[in-house]
Amino acid sequence: MQQLWSLVGVAENALLAVSACVALAGLLGMLASLLATLRERRREMAILRSVGARPRSIFALLLSEALLLTLLGILGGLLLLYGGQWLLADWLARDFGLHLAWRLPSAWQLVAARSPCSGPACSRAACRHSPPTATLSPTVSASEADDAAPLRPALSLLLAARRRRRPPRELDWLEMMPKDEVEALMKEPVIDHSGLARPEQTGSFRTIPELDGQLVRLPGYIVPIDTNENGELTEFFLVPYFGACIHVPPPPPNQIVLVRPERPIPMTDIWEAYWVEGTLKVETQRNDIAASAYTMSARSVTIYQ
Repeated sequence: MQQLWSLVGVAENALLAVSACVALAGLLGMLASLLATLRERRREMAILRSVGARPRSIFALLLSEALLLTLLGILGGLLLLYGGQWLLADWLARDFGLHLAWRLPSAWQLVAARSPCSGPACSRAACRHSPPTATLSPTVSASEADDAAPLRPALSLLLAARRRRRPPRELDWLEMMPKDEVEALMKEPVIDHSGLARPEQTGSFRTIPELDGQLVRLPGYIVPIDTNENGELTEFFLVPYFGACIHVPPPPPNQIVLVRPERPIPMTDIWEAYWVEGTLKVETQRNDIAASAYTMSARSVTIYQ
């Protein structure tokens, strides 16, 4: 009997060695497959780099993808294992006398856990081989657009982060209207601030299309429009001079910006000048006070200094 158990022990050790070789071969095969896939995804890496993604961002993105796939693989494997054991338990016990014990596999038995080992290697390879700037063609085919579709959420986040990192453009009011209107504006008489009546608004809605979507910093005076229940400003006009839209003629529409702060701000003093920083949009808005040719989503409003 002792000799029999010795032979069984030798066979068990041999099977363990074979299992280890199979696991190692599977790991190497999966690593090679992932590296080949990464070579096919170089365009995606170039797109990410072109919108400002740093190598560590790509590393984290690919590592998160590997960990997620690993977790899904482990859960799927466990589901198949215990589902099959539950379905076949009675048949195995009845026909073969095999009674399978219900227990969780140990860590080294989770073959799928080898995936995280390849994740960092593939992520490092992607960072090392991704170009510092994207070498993209000026036109993108429909198939390439479809290939980049899974990256759209990540691209949106990266673009938003990049917009917030870059400094805003300090804009002058006269840069918001065409040159011929600037020249005509310079020839107009000085604004009369006397009286309480507010004359009608004049001017055009002609804008500068290049300003659409730009992050800008614009000085001006605040004309309150709407507030919340706490008396905080949720919407206001930004105008280039004091008293506009109140007791003097409203500026032309292309010299008024309808501002919507990202968060309500405390009520301001109308005689104070402010810096307003945010994303400028070419968009026509009208209300009972005046019309504007621009809108802005403001991320900060500070006293002009």
